Amino acid sequence: MFELLFLVGFLIIIFSHVRSKQNEREIKSLKQLVQRHEIEISLLKKAGVAPTEAEAEFVAEREEPEAEEDSSWQNAAPPVQAQEEKPEPAAAPYQRPMPAGMAKQESKVEQPAAKKAPEKKGPSFFDRALANFKANWVIWLAALSLALGGLYFIQYSIENNLIPPSVRLGIATLFGFGLLAFANHLRSKPFAELHGFYSVPAAFAGAALAILFGTALATHMLYGYTQGLLAFASIAGVAVAAIGLGLRFGPIVSVIGVLGAFVSPLLVSGGTLSPTMIIYLLGVFLAALLVERVQKWIWLSAFATGLALMWTVPLLTLDGAGLWLSIYLGVIALSLIGIPAFNLPPKCEDTSMLNVPNLQNLSTSYPTVLAVLGAGISMLFMAYLPINGQIESVAQSSVLILFAFFAIYMCARAQNLDQLASIVGFALLVVIADEGQSYIFEQAFGAASAANLFLIILPAIFYFAAAFVRAPTSVRPKYWMVIAALFPTLFVMLQLTNLQREGLLSDQGELLALMLLSMTYIAGMAALLARKTQSAKFGADMFAIAAHVIAFSMLASRVEVEWLPHIVAGLSHTLMGLALRFEFKFSRYLANGFVGISLVTAVTVLYPQLLWQASIGQMLIALLSLLALCAAGYAIARQSKYRIGYESYGLFLIALIVAGFILKLLQPEPDAFSHFSLSLMACAAIILAGSQVAYARVSEGIFQKIRYGMAIFYAVISGANMFGAIIYAPLFANERIVGPFPLDSIMLAYGLPMLVIWGLYRLVADEEWREKVPAHYPLTALALFVMIQEVRHFWHGNLISLERGFVTGELYTYTVMLMGLTFFFIGQAVWKKSENLKRMGLIFAGCTAAKVFLVDTSGMEGIARATIMVLLGFSLAAIYWLLQVSFKSKEEAEGAS
Repeated sequence: MFELLFLVGFLIIIFSHVRSKQNEREIKSLKQLVQRHEIEISLLKKAGVAPTEAEAEFVAEREEPEAEEDSSWQNAAPPVQAQEEKPEPAAAPYQRPMPAGMAKQESKVEQPAAKKAPEKKGPSFFDRALANFKANWVIWLAALSLALGGLYFIQYSIENNLIPPSVRLGIATLFGFGLLAFANHLRSKPFAELHGFYSVPAAFAGAALAILFGTALATHMLYGYTQGLLAFASIAGVAVAAIGLGLRFGPIVSVIGVLGAFVSPLLVSGGTLSPTMIIYLLGVFLAALLVERVQKWIWLSAFATGLALMWTVPLLTLDGAGLWLSIYLGVIALSLIGIPAFNLPPKCEDTSMLNVPNLQNLSTSYPTVLAVLGAGISMLFMAYLPINGQIESVAQSSVLILFAFFAIYMCARAQNLDQLASIVGFALLVVIADEGQSYIFEQAFGAASAANLFLIILPAIFYFAAAFVRAPTSVRPKYWMVIAALFPTLFVMLQLTNLQREGLLSDQGELLALMLLSMTYIAGMAALLARKTQSAKFGADMFAIAAHVIAFSMLASRVEVEWLPHIVAGLSHTLMGLALRFEFKFSRYLANGFVGISLVTAVTVLYPQLLWQASIGQMLIALLSLLALCAAGYAIARQSKYRIGYESYGLFLIALIVAGFILKLLQPEPDAFSHFSLSLMACAAIILAGSQVAYARVSEGIFQKIRYGMAIFYAVISGANMFGAIIYAPLFANERIVGPFPLDSIMLAYGLPMLVIWGLYRLVADEEWREKVPAHYPLTALALFVMIQEVRHFWHGNLISLERGFVTGELYTYTVMLMGLTFFFIGQAVWKKSENLKRMGLIFAGCTAAKVFLVDTSGMEGIARATIMVLLGFSLAAIYWLLQVSFKSKEEAEGAS
């Protein structure tokens, strides 16, 4: 155990040292940048004074070709020439004043027009959506709890046969409509907190619709009161009503309606496929797209698309599905593509989910991404349709031809649709590679080796040529470079695997195909480097990586396994050489990745086998080999401005070797540590760390750095000891607790470090440090750990190991404890207006809900389970209401001030 702690501490110290060096470099560069800007400002302010010696030196530095990154300064402020001093002129004679209009025109000519500041970009759509979820998940969890509570009441009445089924369903219906009426009553109140899409009324409306939907299902599936068309109408009617109520309560309620509309046929269908069901599903899908455009809910189409595509899975198992599913998938894909192709995105100028700078980008990016993903998945399903006969094959191939037409025509019509080429390529990849599924391809291509080789190389040549044709005129030229490099590689690998499995291609044919593709990539690299286009460097990077992948595939299938690490290392150094020779745009990332792969491969192959199981001589050979590999990477990286990453690889590798060597020499026996003694050592290390921080604040120069380094070292030691104290706690180890509940050894062992951390945090840390590193998290984690052990001490006595299991009262005690912590932190957050305390309260609220959902309800039955779900729902709703009102008033007060 001691050696493991030493290893962890040693590695953390090494990384801390590397990080401190990196911070010093960054601070030094920032200081130089600030100094340069200060001189630049002084140059701009001086109109007739010659620059000083420091300023002249700065101008000389800026004119050197090495400073390419700050070249904007040369365009912004040319050097000011010194002017000769002239005697002050005599007073000018009186002149007639000019008219105001001429004076304004002259002032306009003399003063250069101020450049409009670039509009600041706000967070993206996905960031805003995630923020909305983080801010409102409590209320929707409350709605789910209320809905489950209502369903559990229905289940309780069913199991105990308290009331007849008709009365039972009537009560559930009245409860659902009553909850919906109560939500509408709250919605009509003048409070601003009740009018949002993520509010208490919206949550109650969602729970009410869930209860009504469940009641309609029970009416049909459990009791058989409704059959056929009436059952479908009742269930779909609730879904349609939910879509309509979404106009008043928000998009989440409409989502429930769309979900119910797609689920209804699956619940009431008799297992037969008919054109009516296909038309109904397409109608719901198109209606969702229309609602999205009218109501400006930009994500509703993605939700409806996912549900429509999920329906393909059950429809695949039905007889005669090939023809109708080809039409079904084709309509879905063409509908999604038609939105960006004909400029029909949702008009969302006044939506509250996005800020103004992102609306313009959203109108093109979101529909295009949705079209690419939706159509691609549709083509994937279409490739694996059960084709039985020529009619279904012609239908499948006709859809592919139609998509090919869209890829050519619509790409020329709208620049943002150049991704359609990837859709066609993806469909061709799946259909052609899955030999025997398509009737037309099966008739067109036989088993001849030449035809199969031609079939492999043709898509690669097509996409390679498309990259050179489309990249200069495309709004996203890098996209064409990516598909030109990655898609042919993926296609060739898949097709070669398929043909080898079927025995349709020889080894010479495979090698010929790989060599031709590799030569194509090399020729593409040379051609791109000679072109002066925007994407030339990026495309050369992509082709270089693709050529390395092809080379690795040629060698990997023809050499022994133990040579693979050497091949990877050689390829990584080749990429570094290309990066330094040609200075590719993104090669620093690619070279870092391949160097990391080579080092990891070397460590996993050489380090375990030689260092742990071999002699001293073999260990030295392994050590020298790894050091030589690291030294080669560092020597190459010294010529690059991104050498810090390579130094990190070297330091990490040296730390692994040194630590493993020390552990090999020591070979200690495992010792048993007491949780109490480890916690005392942790307390001592925490105090030493705090004292070193205090000393460092009054030190200067190298002594200050030494003090901070010692503080980090003591902090690592304290963390390692505290980790050991937790591992050897009575909860995990079979140790006896000493002392009565709750003043026992647990409270002393873990309460003392809590007091030490809190005391040092209050005495040593200043306000800035308290804001950056809040102590609530470690203190709360330790407090929760102590409370769990104390609860087990109360229920199990002095032996509380997890091997003794759990009792029912103990589980409910944990629920009460979590709910108490939730209200404690929420109350503190409301009182102190603290975001950190609010975050802690929401964390405990989520833990409480998870425990109730996953643990408590599984052990409860009848009225108790329904009651606890309803109480949880109303408690979470009250917490959300309290937080919303409290922090809303805080924001209003800050805005008024």
